[in-house]
Amino acid sequence: MKIPRRMPTKSAPTDQPVFPGFRLVSSWKGNLLIFGILIAIALGWFFWQVRYAQKTFTDHVAEQTRLLATVIKQHTDTSRSSIDVIEEIIRTFLYNSARFADFLNTVEPFSESELVAFAEEIGLAGIRIVNSPTHIVEGPTGWFPETTIDCPADASLAYSRDADIYYLALPGPDAGCVIVGFSAAHIRQLKEKIGIPNLIAVLSALPEIAYVRITPVKQDSAAHRLEPVVRFFRDDKQQLAEAHLFIDGHQLEVGVTATVFFQRLDQLWRQFFLFAALIAVFGGVLSWVWYRYQMEYVRRIQDYERHLAGEKEDAALGRASATITHEIRNPLNAISMGLQRLKMEGTELSGEHQHLVGSLLNAVKRTNDIISDLKRYAGPILPRVRKFDFTALVSDLVTLYKSNCREKGIGLTFASSGAEDIEGDADLIAVVVENLIKNAVEAQPRGGEIEVRIIEEHDIVRLSIENSGLDIAPDQLEQLFEPYFTTKTRGSGLGLAIVKRIVNAHNGRISLISPSPGRLRISVFFPKAGGRTAVD
Repeated sequence: MKIPRRMPTKSAPTDQPVFPGFRLVSSWKGNLLIFGILIAIALGWFFWQVRYAQKTFTDHVAEQTRLLATVIKQHTDTSRSSIDVIEEIIRTFLYNSARFADFLNTVEPFSESELVAFAEEIGLAGIRIVNSPTHIVEGPTGWFPETTIDCPADASLAYSRDADIYYLALPGPDAGCVIVGFSAAHIRQLKEKIGIPNLIAVLSALPEIAYVRITPVKQDSAAHRLEPVVRFFRDDKQQLAEAHLFIDGHQLEVGVTATVFFQRLDQLWRQFFLFAALIAVFGGVLSWVWYRYQMEYVRRIQDYERHLAGEKEDAALGRASATITHEIRNPLNAISMGLQRLKMEGTELSGEHQHLVGSLLNAVKRTNDIISDLKRYAGPILPRVRKFDFTALVSDLVTLYKSNCREKGIGLTFASSGAEDIEGDADLIAVVVENLIKNAVEAQPRGGEIEVRIIEEHDIVRLSIENSGLDIAPDQLEQLFEPYFTTKTRGSGLGLAIVKRIVNAHNGRISLISPSPGRLRISVFFPKAGGRTAVD
């Protein structure tokens, strides 16, 4: 098909504009239009920044509120379980003490002075032996506020608020019974320490937290508000963001200091007025220059804020770990010692209770390990640098794990080209190597193999640990270095994060690859002694 040619038209006269209507807009009006567009753009950018800052801070406050709600709920559940276990232990102790006292009284009736001595010897507040309604022996006198008490049909634990004691009455023959009591002062102090008011006081002392409140509400009013609702308050005295969240029939109110957010808003207002003034004064070219400058400025601000946010997070984590260590580790140690003593001396405990005590000891140990990992991750890493034999260190650790690997059906091999010296903190480097070998062992509960090699690459020493048992996708390997990320059923998820921090503190580098499906190879690079100062 042939396309017809367009017929030539007459050219416009030379005194006419190329674009009709171009001269309809005078130059000053055009400049004004440009300035108006630029100011409108600046205004739109300002409102976007305000909305973005508000959304970011709101999400931060909501996340903090959800985190605190989780902490409070888990703490409440743990406290209830702990008190139930402790009261069961007290009931068992009082029951056995009552049986023993009843047995001794059957052999030879107690006198009042003997009861006092016997109660002090086994740590009781007092003992009352009701041989009959008219024959009662008690020691010490007045330890129990109730002058008369009916002997119950079963031996159940009870609490007297007036005397602040736990007591148990063991029924005996002829309507008699043996009543023994145990001081509840320490238990009451423990309840106060692990109670919600004390937890709220600790949480309220955290950085950026102004207050934490919990109030009961009707269940039906909380049914449709399962996500935090954030509101902002600003006056001459305080600048706060308050979040409300309903948990288990209670309303959690968290006040977060919003000074930084409002300062950011004030800063955005000042920037907007400055932008508008500069655009109006300097015009098109300077507007373009200013735009480029602002883009760079925003980038620097974002980089600075990210850096500052990271430092604040590390500082907050450090303070939180110090608080956790101080507030939790001491009662944990006390509970652990008490449970150990109970396990050694509680020969009267049933097999089920012995198993329960062992489970509690394991739980306390796991909690203590998590606190130690958190403290190590949050604390600064300051290596004590000195030259040492890296090959010998790795060889010793491999030898240490060989018997354990043999029992689990894991083949552990080690190969090295010779002695390799590096400069660093041998203790911290040992933590790195031991963590990597331990993770490799735990990744293969049904047996497998681990290959440990030390390879010299010019002025770099590379430690390679390869094992089977990889159960995540290769594109998710880098997540293993993220804090609290773990594929194990038990663990804090801080092991590899701590390893990476130690390696970075030694100017080294660590990498993860999957050479084949189901296998993981971890490579750690350190500069050789006397060589380069850092690994690229």
